[in-house]
Amino acid sequence: MESGVGDVCLVSVNRGDRPVCVLGSVYVHPNVAFSEVKFLFFSALARYGTWILGLIPDLDVELEVPIVLLGDFNVDIKDHSEYAEFMEKQFGLKHHPMESPTTLGCTRIDHAFLRNINTECMPYVSYFSYHRPILHKITEKAAICSL
Repeated sequence: MESGVGDVCLVSVNRGDRPVCVLGSVYVHPNVAFSEVKFLFFSALARYGTWILGLIPDLDVELEVPIVLLGDFNVDIKDHSEYAEFMEKQFGLKHHPMESPTTLGCTRIDHAFLRNINTECMPYVSYFSYHRPILHKITEKAAICSL
């Protein structure tokens, strides 16, 4: 989903013919009101939360699907805990804290949110980005999914 607030791209990750998880890439524009950010995530992740059932009671929601949502949120969750609270309450996504800064400017604006899956974080050296890329390794035993 693309908007003036940011972008969210979701894909189903499969191993052979077996679904493993939903992987999401996120970019939120800087200095966007949190109400607009919430709308972006409600729009993109509607099928993965229960709130939508108030509008469409017969919709088949997917509450157990493992999700890995990664990207540039352009806020430090330590200073904006409402992001982590919102993601957990609405979609069951838990914030995966980063140990070290995620940009060359020593900020922590890149985040990972996980549901029903574990990842192993590994630093990745990049010479062409302001961000310090982080690899998230999903192991065979990390996810069980029935999409």
